[in-house]
Amino acid sequence: MSEHSGAAARTNSFLALLGSMLHVFGTAGLVLVLVAVTAGPAAADSSTVLEPAPDLPATAELRPAELRIQVEGQGDARVTPDMVYVWIGVQTTAPTASTAQQKSAAVTSRVLDVLRRFAPPERIRTVEFQLYREERWSEAEQRSIPGNFVLRHLFEVPIDDLAKVATAVDQAIQAGANVVQNVEYTVKDAKQAQDDALRAAMLDAERKAKLLAAINGYTILRVAEIEESATFGPVFAAEGGSPVRAAVTPFMPGQLKVSAQLRVVFIAVPASR
Repeated sequence: MSEHSGAAARTNSFLALLGSMLHVFGTAGLVLVLVAVTAGPAAADSSTVLEPAPDLPATAELRPAELRIQVEGQGDARVTPDMVYVWIGVQTTAPTASTAQQKSAAVTSRVLDVLRRFAPPERIRTVEFQLYREERWSEAEQRSIPGNFVLRHLFEVPIDDLAKVATAVDQAIQAGANVVQNVEYTVKDAKQAQDDALRAAMLDAERKAKLLAAINGYTILRVAEIEESATFGPVFAAEGGSPVRAAVTPFMPGQLKVSAQLRVVFIAVPASR
């Protein structure tokens, strides 16, 4: 047999073996390792090794080893107020500015005497003082006609004892106060509530990240980044609360809400099978 015929015979034998292996294992389960294929006498010692491929998922090479998951966490905390700021004062009207000022001074003095019973004098401060002249529009004359002078003087009064808020307001009104613009409940120290809100925001972020990781076949490994987006409060939470009553006026302190927002980046890895 010629060398050419011998090489052809060996090639045909190799192809037959390959066909048999493909029939048994299929194209996706073979790793073909060609050690040597040559033509000529030296090819008699050559060998071809066929080994089954490892049983790996078809998408294994497409899945990243680590996955970054970024989520926003939102958390709230409730806190009971322990102090209140009351904006209260006097508004007087008179034909002249000086008369309006004199009337205001007399009434304001009596009101302050009352307010000092409920708050330290050094903590009571003026938050608004304005003097202006009223005007009215005359249809007959088609112009604005000057009217009386108005003097408005408001104080911010911090009251630590919530049970005395209603009494303070009622007695101030009896002394001549005719403007109560704002009653704001708050807390002396909001740090604990802010910490609780941050913890709640972090738990919310973890919950979201674990859900997203599980949906995609991953599990959370660690936290990569944390950024505090915002912290709000304390603000009125509108849930209501026990009434504080004294004299005639009822007040509802309710609860205050502190909110926190976090941006958190988690690192996830493929879940074990």
